[in-house]
Amino acid sequence: SEQLNSKEEQWQKIKDEMICAMKAGDRAKVDTLRYVLSQINYAEIDKHENLTDTEIIILLQKELKKRKEARELYEKAQRQDLVSQQDLEIKILETYLRV
Repeated sequence: SEQLNSKEEQWQKIKDEMICAMKAGDRAKVDTLRYVLSQINYAEIDKHENLTDTEIIILLQKELKKRKEARELYEKAQRQDLVSQQDLEIKILETYLRV
């Protein structure tokens, strides 16, 4: 089905980029993409079927919102190390939401 193919393409793109990040030693990108893939997997288990491209984008938007909220809290707590980590994860997630 077309939905399955688009899901597989999106899933495969994230997975391929995670593997490239592993080879490049980009720990932050590996961790972020691994987490996103696990969230997609959990959502599919809950739904009992593959997510559509639109559902994957919605999931990515939710993850992005969580990172932005966490960043704000870390900034208020003056935890620059954690702010920087969130900034990096936000940047990674935003690359998948650009049209």
